[in-house]
Amino acid sequence: MGADTNTASYVADQHASRAGAGIPLMLQHYWWGEKALIDEGLNVIALRNNFFMNHLLKTDSETIDCECWFSNPLGDMRNSSVATRDIAEPAMVVLTEGPERHANKFYDITGPAPQFMAESASDLGRAMGKDVEYRAQSMVDFEADFGATRAEFFEYLTNGFYIRCSPNFYNLTGHKPTAYYDYLTTEGVSGETGLEELWHGNLWKKGADAMKDAVKG
Repeated sequence: MGADTNTASYVADQHASRAGAGIPLMLQHYWWGEKALIDEGLNVIALRNNFFMNHLLKTDSETIDCECWFSNPLGDMRNSSVATRDIAEPAMVVLTEGPERHANKFYDITGPAPQFMAESASDLGRAMGKDVEYRAQSMVDFEADFGATRAEFFEYLTNGFYIRCSPNFYNLTGHKPTAYYDYLTTEGVSGETGLEELWHGNLWKKGADAMKDAVKG
């Protein structure tokens, strides 16, 4: 996840559509963690995960519950979001099999297929037993809701960097990753479905920049 310059050629000004915007800070954090280990000469195994299904709509849970709609600026861009339960399983595989098989390998973990937001709304509505609508939002309004750092990350999503569908999950586990509807309607190891998890609290609240102080630091 992020600017993995050891394994690909990323150019900062190609990661955003706004002039002067660079690689999102949230993604740089992931790369800095990898780089610190690599620079120490350690054997590194990294799972680079697409945007989490679990976080996809949490910011709109109240609107979904009360009014059956949600909004964000992803528009007509597909994204292959991944269920967090599908991160734990390949992590167990690489830890069990160890560095003899996986040292210095970097695995992209994605969902099974990229989805438009309208398709995610359809899956959510089917899981809830009612119609749910996706309403497109401008990036300006989204940034006003959640701050520049989160808007920068969503801009990265709108440019198609998470449309990829990697075979790595299948190659490590022997089966397909979880589709969004299946995530919503089946229980994870915690005993909760993804739909039940949607109503849990989350870091991002409309009208508050949750990363404001972190960026200053």
